[in-house]
Amino acid sequence: MAHTHKTGAVRFGIQARVLALAVLFTLLTAGIILITSTLSLSSQLRRSVIQSAEYTLQTSAAILRRNIREVNDLSRWCRVDSTVRTAMLSSISNGTLTNTVYPLISNKFSSMHTAPYIQRFLLYGSNARLIMLGTAASQSVLLGRDNIDRLPGVAGESPVSQWEQIMPDPLLQPRITLEGIPVSSTMTSSDRSHTAWVYLSVSPTLITDALRGFTLEEGAWLCWIMGGQLYRVEGDDLLCLGSADQLPEPEADVEDTLGRDTLLYSATLDGVACSVVACPLGLHQLYLAEVIPNDRMAHPLSLLGGPALVSLLLVGAEDMLLPALAIIVIALTLLRPRLEDRHEREEEKTCP
Repeated sequence: MAHTHKTGAVRFGIQARVLALAVLFTLLTAGIILITSTLSLSSQLRRSVIQSAEYTLQTSAAILRRNIREVNDLSRWCRVDSTVRTAMLSSISNGTLTNTVYPLISNKFSSMHTAPYIQRFLLYGSNARLIMLGTAASQSVLLGRDNIDRLPGVAGESPVSQWEQIMPDPLLQPRITLEGIPVSSTMTSSDRSHTAWVYLSVSPTLITDALRGFTLEEGAWLCWIMGGQLYRVEGDDLLCLGSADQLPEPEADVEDTLGRDTLLYSATLDGVACSVVACPLGLHQLYLAEVIPNDRMAHPLSLLGGPALVSLLLVGAEDMLLPALAIIVIALTLLRPRLEDRHEREEEKTCP
C-alpha cells in the first residue's frame, strides 16, 4: 500500500507540473498574441484615420483650387486682353474708357463665382489711369499717385505678392478694418515705356467658406499653409500660428496615405503632439492640412475598455490551449524514458 501511495504521489506531481506548464505556456502565448494584435490594431487605426482625413482634404482642396484659379485667371485676363491693355498702357479718350473698357471689365468681374470674395479689384497705369471694383471699393479713401504705392506690388519698390500673406487693407477709410490676401501682377507695353498693375485683395472667407461642413476627426482641426506660415481655421478667421518651420521634414516612407503628393508630418503644435496630413493645392505652395492629436490614434486599446482587453486575452488563451497541450505531450513523450528511470531509482531507494 505504501508503494502505491508513493507512485500516486509521483504521478500527481507530474500531472501538476504538466498542468502548470500548459497554463504558463498558454498565458505566455496569449500575451504575445495580445501584444501583436494591439500593434496591428494601432497601425490599422492610424492608417484608417489618415486615409479618411486625406480623402476629405482632397475634396475640399479641389474646391479651393478652382476658386483660386478663377481669381488668378481674372488677373491674367487683364494682362492679355487687348482692350484692357490698350486702356492701361496707352492714351485713350475718357469716353472710350467709360463706355467701352469699364463695362467690359465690370461684366467680366460680375460673372465670376468668386466676385463676392474680392474686396478690391484695381487696375492702375503709369499714365495715372485707375479702374477699381470690389466689395470694399466704396469704403476706400481717394486713390492717387501719393498713396497707391501702399498696396503691395503696385507702383512702388515692393515686389508683387501672390497668395503669400494676410494683411489689413492700407487704403480704407478711418476706423474701417478689413483683412485680405493681396494678389498683384504687372503688365508692360511692348516698348517698355508704360507699366500697369493689377491688384486684388481676396477675403480669407474664400478659404473658410469652402471648408464649412468639413468632417473632422475628434479633437482635430484644420490648418491652412500659405507663404511659409501656418494658419488655424477658426470659423471665418485664419489665425496665424507662426512659421511653417514648426513642421519637421515629412515622413519619407508613407504607406498610410492615398496620394503620392500628400505629406505626413509628426509635429508638436500648440504644445500637443500630433500628426499633420497636408494636401497640396498645386498652386503658390498652398496646402490644406488636418492636424490630428496623436492620442486620437496612439492608444486604440483605451477605446476598447477593460472588458474587451480581457476578452481578447481569453480568446488568445483559448486558441492556444490545445497547441500548448500538444507541445507539452510531445515533450513528455520524448522525456518518458528518463522520467521512468528516475522513478525506478527513487523506488529502489525507498524499498528496504
